[in-house]
Amino acid sequence: ASPEVDPVFGAGLGYGFANGLRLEGAVGYRNVEMEVPSTFLAPQPVGTVGPSGSGSTRATTLMLNLIKDFNPGGTVRPYLGGGVGAARVDSRMSTLYGPGGVQANGFDDTDTAFAYNILAGFGIKMSEQLTTDIGYTFTDVQDLGYQGVAGQYESSYQDHAATLGLRWQ
Repeated sequence: ASPEVDPVFGAGLGYGFANGLRLEGAVGYRNVEMEVPSTFLAPQPVGTVGPSGSGSTRATTLMLNLIKDFNPGGTVRPYLGGGVGAARVDSRMSTLYGPGGVQANGFDDTDTAFAYNILAGFGIKMSEQLTTDIGYTFTDVQDLGYQGVAGQYESSYQDHAATLGLRWQ
């Protein structure tokens, strides 16, 4: 599949402790459009021409993160963290045949499941309250189930995101 990834949007609200730990609630949204891989294509119905497939996945996450800032007194502050929460994953995949668009395989469904993420990056102190944040987030969601044309589909969702943002403390 060749994904076309839209920007990841997110916001968080939290509290920074004097020992360099931060606790935050964060919400995120991401969208991915993709071509359906050939392994998903169903046998071609008799009398139809050429398969084509498309799909998209939209994920909304609600996470509680614990983050450790290193070098809290410095201008550059590396950090590591992790979090747990939930993800609502809305996926659509379909295989169409011929000019009439006969759907031979696919689903269009939503499921919510447990999610976790791992965070790493660094903050660059801009002022006493403002920090530029450059980071990486890995998000994992397992045990997703979708009802489709040919029955039940089981899935998982993983996301790697490079992030750039501002933090106000």
